[in-house]
Amino acid sequence: NRAVSYWQEGDGKFSNAFHNVYTVGDGGIMTTVKDAAKWIMNFYNPKVGDMHDIEALTTTGLLKNGKKLSYAAGIRVGHESGWKVYSHAGGLHGYSAIISIYPELKTGFIIFGNMRRGDINSKVNELAKLIVTPKQAGVKGTPQVSRNYERHHKDSVFLKSYSGDFIS
Repeated sequence: NRAVSYWQEGDGKFSNAFHNVYTVGDGGIMTTVKDAAKWIMNFYNPKVGDMHDIEALTTTGLLKNGKKLSYAAGIRVGHESGWKVYSHAGGLHGYSAIISIYPELKTGFIIFGNMRRGDINSKVNELAKLIVTPKQAGVKGTPQVSRNYERHHKDSVFLKSYSGDFIS
């Protein structure tokens, strides 16, 4: 798993510079869907750390000019359909992934892909729109994910064409 790059020394000679991108933080995370699901659940039922740690992890930055950033400690904090969403996406050498968490709904989405083409962020949003009901302002009670199966039947038939066992 060593990547080789070439750099030119001051005398004009080229040398090999070995580095392993899989051993550093931005490229060294290898996981499974099952473990990613545990990560999602930790945002609303912490097993690692506590809610204070989750709050610290999801506190966005603030610039000197007062502008609030949408990026926290490696996590994008935003809103979709009125719900708070934590997400992180990345990719390396042909693989891409995104985890999107709706902590108020205790729901999350995981997409792992083996192609760098396409907009993985839009794919997770398309998936969420199948399940997440838009938040209604002023409505009190327990938030729910959509259970309108008739509405989703056509989409679920389409999605079945992508189901199966895959080897990487």
